[in-house]
Amino acid sequence: MGLMEALRGDRAAAEAYCRMSLELARTRGDVFNILAARLTFVEVYGVLGVTEGTAGAAAAVHAELSAAGGGQWAACAKVVEVWARTLTGDHTDPAAAFAAYDAITEDGSTVMAPFFLALLADIETHHDRTSESRGLLARAQRIADATGEHAWDPLLSARIAGLRRDATHE
Repeated sequence: MGLMEALRGDRAAAEAYCRMSLELARTRGDVFNILAARLTFVEVYGVLGVTEGTAGAAAAVHAELSAAGGGQWAACAKVVEVWARTLTGDHTDPAAAFAAYDAITEDGSTVMAPFFLALLADIETHHDRTSESRGLLARAQRIADATGEHAWDPLLSARIAGLRRDATHE
């Protein structure tokens, strides 16, 4: 629910749902769902474009999920971490985000792939590689079309429109 509220642009509601799920998992001593809730928090910040504090939070989630044996889930946090570091001006190797995306999808998973591809596109755009960014967004749209995961369409459309605006101002 936190992610859906983030997609609607409602940060307060998204954070409230994330806090609720985190507290519920904590009261039950459910370590997996504590980590899942913390991952959702950083994904929410990625959806909302919040970079302040996101890289550190995502790095912590990545480390904890890795230690717990959740490599694929940890990779989700790594993409968000590299995205946030890149957009805040940290000199971070973008290859780490692409390697993480490969880990997310290595088993054929496509869940949230359009979102992660949008973050990769942001990284490419930040590095003035707009052609690569366009390609990643087109790929994200193809995955959404193939899977029916259209929740990401507005997020993708906004990025595509931004690239078009930038192209007309060049």
